[in-house]
Amino acid sequence: MSNAIVPEIVGHTEILEGSPMTEQEQKELIETETSIKASFKDRMERDLAIGEGLLRISRHKLYRGSDGGRTWEQYLKEESPKLTGNPEPIKLNTADRLKAFYRFRNEILLELSTLGTLPVPTTYSQVIPLIGTISDNPDLAVDIWKSACSVSGKDKVPSMSIVQDVYLKTRSKQQLEKRSNQQQIKKDADIESFKKYNREVQDKNQ
Repeated sequence: MSNAIVPEIVGHTEILEGSPMTEQEQKELIETETSIKASFKDRMERDLAIGEGLLRISRHKLYRGSDGGRTWEQYLKEESPKLTGNPEPIKLNTADRLKAFYRFRNEILLELSTLGTLPVPTTYSQVIPLIGTISDNPDLAVDIWKSACSVSGKDKVPSMSIVQDVYLKTRSKQQLEKRSNQQQIKKDADIESFKKYNREVQDKNQ
């Protein structure tokens, strides 16, 4: 397992994974872990609380340990069971889903002034097809979610299968557009090459 030092910018401060944690960071980690353990109400609130806590810990690299060098994967393996009360640690993909669930629901969707009465996800499974898009292109993730909500019907939260279907159709459309653009570029290049050849032939004849 790699212990490479990975920098991350938080605000204007660069955090190195291999650097020791400050007392303030250790305090923040304890507070975050405590808030997670104290939030076990219904399933949705529990998952949102875990997702929020994991997102905060990963963003600020609070997982790296008091001496520094601990990786995110190591933190989940060693510490996550005490957060959930489950002897099994939180897996990397589950952590990604929980973080995406909280971020999409509470940081992206709820901050949209034009959101109106658009339903928000109620389980992390509903955003599984959007995990990569939430990170790379939040605006596209919102558009896909809106389309999925339209398919589900008024005031209904779309299922994972509906979100997945809309996502795949959107990706297929993007791929077709990309392929079309590539074909047009090639066509233009061929035309330009033909024009250049004609000019060279004319110059030679002259």
